[in-house]
Amino acid sequence: MKNPNEQSIISVKKISIVCYYYCFELSPVLKNICTFFYDKFHLKIDVFVENIYRDKLVKVKGANIFSLSDHYPLRSFFYKNILQLSQINSFKYFIKNKIRRYDLIFAVDFLSLLCLYDVGFDLKKVVFLSFEGIDFMKISTLKKSHIYALLESCKMRIIQNKERAEDVSNYLEKNLVFNFLPVSQRQEKVISRKGLQNRIQIIYSGYFAEWSGLREFLYGYKLSGSFNMCDLVLQGHSIATEKYLAELHEIILSISGCTIDECFYSDAEHLNLLADKHVGLAFYNNIGNSSNFENLITSSGKIASYLKSGLAILTNINEDITKKPPFIYIENYSPEYIRIALETINANREQYAQAAFDLVSRLYDFDRYISSILVQLGFKINT
Repeated sequence: MKNPNEQSIISVKKISIVCYYYCFELSPVLKNICTFFYDKFHLKIDVFVENIYRDKLVKVKGANIFSLSDHYPLRSFFYKNILQLSQINSFKYFIKNKIRRYDLIFAVDFLSLLCLYDVGFDLKKVVFLSFEGIDFMKISTLKKSHIYALLESCKMRIIQNKERAEDVSNYLEKNLVFNFLPVSQRQEKVISRKGLQNRIQIIYSGYFAEWSGLREFLYGYKLSGSFNMCDLVLQGHSIATEKYLAELHEIILSISGCTIDECFYSDAEHLNLLADKHVGLAFYNNIGNSSNFENLITSSGKIASYLKSGLAILTNINEDITKKPPFIYIENYSPEYIRIALETINANREQYAQAAFDLVSRLYDFDRYISSILVQLGFKINT
């Protein structure tokens, strides 16, 4: 007898994700798509990437990962050194004959879409996933009219929120219809919080780069004296930003209770790492004047993971939502702002934790958003 809650596919049989340049193993949305299809449809997705940047042995439930640089190093060498192909042309050569058998392909941002177009794949079978706004469109050197035509040809376009959709349409000077899918964690069970320590546990988890505001925060944090009541962990990675990371190492030498953790964590390990923390840092300094640094509340994997774990969030994102728990907006990195913010959270720890959980339920339900999208793509979802 058929389970009344079972979900079935009408037409799509073979699905792929094509992910050139974007870091698949660090993207909660891409991994969520794979696990959702596996959990709901018992279907595995073939994922084609040019490189695995952080976790060379990455395994994601529901994903068959094919990496040109890591799994096919001889082929990569042949493309780049014998055929003398550029990095992107090597990737096109790699996927050209492999992708023709797929009924549906998720193209991860504009460069992946461009690869699919250049190798002749039918864009009517492509779902475009926008992550970096117009940044990759700008570097493509294509005319705006050509970019618009490619996006318009896709079966569907997905972005994180209406503001980012408007950014793309404004840049192209033509309106495009998008579906919305916020960046979020998919785990259904709320992480059990560990015992609340007397000292406030703060974490930054993400990319060590100039835009993160960590250097400025550390200077203000040190002068605020907050390290007397807090422990601070900076956890993450650097890719071509090693000089900046070295600066952070130098700064924390004079800050008590502050450490840097460069380990890579699986999704489960990462959420466990966050489970005994109280505060997450989410600063964004738009040093390159990129629209990708706007409208970040539903497009930041960092914020999504903090909220899922019940953390209060210190941020410089200036929006209505950041003026109340679980956020504390700080206008700048002054010692006074930092001290007052941490004292406020310390006095109201449970209030901020509950506000984070409530916000996840309200704005970050990945399964609800993706189910609506899949119905539009021709999937049947029985209730």
